[in-house]
Amino acid sequence: SVESYVFNTRRAPTSDVRVRHALNMSIDKEALARFRRVAKPTTSVVPAGIFPDYESPTGDPFDPARAKALLAEAGFRDSAGQFDPATFPVSEVEITYNTSESNRSTAEFLQSQWKQNLGITIPLRNIE
Repeated sequence: SVESYVFNTRRAPTSDVRVRHALNMSIDKEALARFRRVAKPTTSVVPAGIFPDYESPTGDPFDPARAKALLAEAGFRDSAGQFDPATFPVSEVEITYNTSESNRSTAEFLQSQWKQNLGITIPLRNIE
């Protein structure tokens, strides 16, 4: 199976493609795969090797510095033009996951990656 999260692209701040790329680029997929233990990291909807003779496209690399630059470009910056976590509207974003211990732990992993790599704490919300 392939697991993924989707962004609500109709509401700010994730309506800005730079924000979506930044959030994606600030997650270490290799570390996530090690955390999940039975997962293989991918940056694409179509995992490498799933279709013969089909080269899976590459997605965003793990690059927290570039992620911060994208967020600064999107307007979340200080007077020097650098990304400022205090300007990011965390109250407008949440990680929604369905009930299961595995889903909760993955959501917590993502939350910790964004905290560690961007300095923002995105709230979690469980939905049955």
